[in-house]
Amino acid sequence: MTAKPCSLAEAIAMIREEFPEADLLTWAAKPELGAVIEAHFGIGMWIRNQWAYGEGCPLVFKLRKHSFAFYHEDEISSIILEGLWRFLNGEKDLTIEQLISDRYGKTE
Repeated sequence: MTAKPCSLAEAIAMIREEFPEADLLTWAAKPELGAVIEAHFGIGMWIRNQWAYGEGCPLVFKLRKHSFAFYHEDEISSIILEGLWRFLNGEKDLTIEQLISDRYGKTE
């Protein structure tokens, strides 16, 4: 059974263990929106298959508890990809709450 992340930081660490660093850095050199769209059927599919489908992933549970927008697996993988892209581009202390706030406004 694959480990399931509890936080964005854990998700990013697991992705970095799974995929070659050179490939991730090449991907992160692209503009954010284009990179996230491009990764939908690659890393995004891996995220959905490993964490979003089924139950038992604390990070997915947190997202779904936060907003109805995250009931669809594509939205879950998309926001994790955004976090990965930002991490690889220097935003090291980013949280899932910050990403949600950036995308939808206040998190409260």
